Parts: sequence; structure tokens; C-alpha cells
Amino acid sequence: MSVLFDESKCVGLLERWIEFSKGDLYSPPDNSDLECYGTGGNGWGVQTNQKALGAWGVVALVSDCDLPCEDFLEHTLKMLRFCLETHIEGSCECFDGSKWGHTWISALGTERMMHAVDPLAEYLSDAEKELLRVVLLSECDWLLDEYEVVAGAAASTGRNKPESNLWNGALLHRTAMMY
Repeated sequence: MSVLFDESKCVGLLERWIEFSKGDLYSPPDNSDLECYGTGGNGWGVQTNQKALGAWGVVALVSDCDLPCEDFLEHTLKMLRFCLETHIEGSCECFDGSKWGHTWISALGTERMMHAVDPLAEYLSDAEKELLRVVLLSECDWLLDEYEVVAGAAASTGRNKPESNLWNGALLHRTAMMY
């Protein structure tokens, strides 16, 4: 059985959501170079921004989108800057006064945005590329040095975290391939 994929339909649906969601983007009062979708807090707030960044990035990088792509590219870059700068390695805090990263789920949010981050790299400054590298390596070092991997046949060990093992492994692999 083959599944038909209609790219224009998918992009069209994303464009409709982006038109709706753009009213919910906001910047920290003291830094208009950053932008956030969602609460901007640590945990699920960062995850929400990362997923939105992925959607925005897809539309911003599609050459035949119906939206003003340059405008959406700038919003996407600002959302990426928010993700990078509010990480433990960055220079800003989330809106709840904390920084994100080094948690059981931080690799998942990072992976959810990376399909848009890869093609955005050509628009990043050298300093932003370096911060991206530092954030990814920091998350990977934490996974390798601090995070307890729980894996094995659940019947024999009674413990297994296959979903988080998958996204953690994906981030480790992606980062190794990038750097």
C-alpha cells in the first residue's frame, strides 16, 4: 500500500496555522532579537516554542509559499535564538526565570526543531552557529555523563525507556554527524 504525500497541502495547512499563531509570538521586553511562541517557561514552554520553530521553519524555507517568506524566516530565526539563549549554555533566562536543558526530555524538544534548524544554518551568524554547537554538545555530554540509560528487554529487567532512548540516541547521532 503506498501513501501519497501532497507537499503543497501540508505546507498550506502549516501556513494556515502560522497565520493564526503569529499573534502569539512575543519577545522579552529587553531583547527584540529573541522571540517565543508559548509560555516561554522551562519545560513544556520551551518544547512548545521548539515545535513551533520547526513548523515555522518549514514554511519559511519553502520557496513557493504563499506567505511573505522573508518575514517568517526572521521570526523563525528569533525563535531559534530564544531556544539557544535560554539554554543552560546561553546568556538569557526563560520567562519563568530559569534556564532549560539537561533534563530527561530536553533532547526531544531539540530533535523536534532540528529539521528546520539544519537548513537555517546558512542564515546564522558565526556566533549563533557556535552557540548551537555548544548547546548540542552540552546536551550530548549530559546524556553521556549524567543520564541513566534504562534499556533491555522489559520482560527480563522490568525496566525500559524505549521512547526516550530513541530521541536521546537521535540527538547523539545527529550531533556526532554534525561535529
